[in-house]
Amino acid sequence: MAGRTLRALGVLMLAGFLAACDGPAGTSGESGETGGAQLRITLAVPPDAAHDVRSMLFTVTGGGETRTAVLPLLEQGLSETVDATLAGHRFADWLLAVEPGDYAIVVEPLRSAGDERRQSSEFCAAARGTASVFAGATTEIVLVSQCSVNAGAIDLIGVLNTHPVLLSLQVDPNKHLCLGEAGTVTAEVVDPDGDEVTLDWAVAETPDGAVAGDFGLRPVPDSPHIAVFTATFAGRYEIALRMADDAGGLATVVFPLYVSDCEQAGDI
Repeated sequence: MAGRTLRALGVLMLAGFLAACDGPAGTSGESGETGGAQLRITLAVPPDAAHDVRSMLFTVTGGGETRTAVLPLLEQGLSETVDATLAGHRFADWLLAVEPGDYAIVVEPLRSAGDERRQSSEFCAAARGTASVFAGATTEIVLVSQCSVNAGAIDLIGVLNTHPVLLSLQVDPNKHLCLGEAGTVTAEVVDPDGDEVTLDWAVAETPDGAVAGDFGLRPVPDSPHIAVFTATFAGRYEIALRMADDAGGLATVVFPLYVSDCEQAGDI
């Protein structure tokens, strides 16, 4: 019977840069008689592969039967004599004898090394094609498996943010108040980066024995940099001014106000 062969090559075509790969090296093949047909398989991969492929599964369907083969990858790249544009790419090669006719071919990259556990590659897709084989001739077909192994990019930008700065703080009439007397606190705050600043006033500490109804602190409407403090319980109060910019900068200043019973002090 005249020799009739079908040659299918699966090529791993990387869609990104190549990194080191610790895949197996060497040559593996098998040959034998199956209904008078000779079968030879060669699979290979060059170094510096950036994917998870360790072997390939070939499937050839036609003539009423389906043939498959799985072999580990080797080191050498595809020769430019086969395809100059794919020279050096990872590839696998299977040569087998078949009857003339039309065949469907699938080459599936595997991340498993042997035939026992067929684990598909997470990066490289199966390649499919068809071939027509004629008596006394070898049909050669090159299939390309596209591998998505592109690295992601991180654009790192370091930005400096300066916290808000308190330029001045004034209390009218002064820090020493009488019971029930209003003390108006005015803060001048700037942000060196020009960010918008939010001010938050709070009574941070009160004298022993004071309860919530004994004192009050309220910002002036439409003037958040001004707050009015009053107290009906004598003692030392600490006022906290929290300054936050819209870039995440935060600064806090704490200052005291003193409240006395001025009438009692005058009688003494």
